[in-house]
Amino acid sequence: PIKKYALKDLGKNLGYEFMHPDMGGLYVASAYLLHIKEKRKIDSRVFEYNKDDVCVLPYLIKKLEHV
Repeated sequence: PIKKYALKDLGKNLGYEFMHPDMGGLYVASAYLLHIKEKRKIDSRVFEYNKDDVCVLPYLIKKLEHV
């Protein structure tokens, strides 16, 4: 049984391998705010995290079509 329906939870349960499984949305949002407010360079892992969010959707659709 699945307890959560967040992208990370669904992807993990269906075998998607996230590049940064321990990174969360709070860190990503904080990194973005620091970039805007203090002109800090954004951690490159943030872009990989966002890419995973985009790539996991078609992965999930493909997996669920075969259920």
